[in-house]
Amino acid sequence: MPGAESRRIWRCIALAAIMFAISDAAAIAKDAAAYVKDAEGYLAKGNLKAAEIELRNAVRDAPDDPVIRGRLAEVYLQLGDLASAEREARVAAERAGDEVLSLPLSPAHSDDDIRFAIDALRRVHARFAA
Repeated sequence: MPGAESRRIWRCIALAAIMFAISDAAAIAKDAAAYVKDAEGYLAKGNLKAAEIELRNAVRDAPDDPVIRGRLAEVYLQLGDLASAEREARVAAERAGDEVLSLPLSPAHSDDDIRFAIDALRRVHARFAA
């Protein structure tokens, strides 16, 4: 039965390799908080596109977090992507529960409308970040 013993050893080695690969991948993966932290660093440096990517990754990991979605909406506003900002702000408001925001954002709206939207997003962020 040397062949059976050899197959069993190879199966154990293969299983150990698979388990190592899975644990290594889990150790490398970032969580939503790490993405947000990186995004804040990019924002501090003025790199809005990199912050957007990090926040989108955070949303992927924590889709029900209104603070992350609100922060992403702020970044979209700063990038001038009003449609995406409105979408994320609405989802953030839905996730926030009792606080509903009305953010009329379109290219035809004034700077005051956009400032109002940013202030509303900051209120949601402040409320849930604490």
